[in-house]
Amino acid sequence: MSMVDAFLAPVMTEVLLTALARLRTEGPSAPLRIGSPWLSDIPLFPGIFAGSFPFLLPGVDALEVASLLDFLKTWRKNGGEVTLLVQGYDPLAHPQKNVVTFNTQELRLLERCLDTGMEVLFGQSFHDRFIVAPDVVLSGSVNGTYPGLDRNRETLTLHTRSSSPRDYASALAVCENHLASARHMGVCRPPRANAGIAQHTSIQEIRRCYSTSWR
Repeated sequence: MSMVDAFLAPVMTEVLLTALARLRTEGPSAPLRIGSPWLSDIPLFPGIFAGSFPFLLPGVDALEVASLLDFLKTWRKNGGEVTLLVQGYDPLAHPQKNVVTFNTQELRLLERCLDTGMEVLFGQSFHDRFIVAPDVVLSGSVNGTYPGLDRNRETLTLHTRSSSPRDYASALAVCENHLASARHMGVCRPPRANAGIAQHTSIQEIRRCYSTSWR
């Protein structure tokens, strides 16, 4: 187990690119799961790709992993599964997701992920943050947004199956529980069922609810 405190974009980028390298060499042995209350199409840290990753990812152009959405689409193109979990849009949840600009960006990102066949979940008062990749769990306080990764001072903890199997198993179980809880809610159908499995209609209804004060 290791911890990183401060500028975290390179850490997240390295974990994702390493996972992609494994996916391409070993096949889809495990899905990619990302949980973040707030999520945006963040740029990934380009300096890492200028190092060893061109050798680990032959045939992958830097533009294919330039942002989170680019990376996720490349992951899917290589046969990997993706699940995204974000905080639901229930107006009674705290803190509320009430910044229209951020919400517009997030909902558009989630729509594009649904278009590519990814699983999108809305959690009920979900505030954890994690990435689950093959044999790795990355968890901590950082949202998958520009402020979280590049501006705020946050903390991440890296659990690997090989170096800390018990901690890894414990962290993985927490993540799986969050995903299972969201799936258990069924299909997200705002304004009454604001958590669960997202569909295109779920996102359309969220937008409509904004304009009608969640009636």
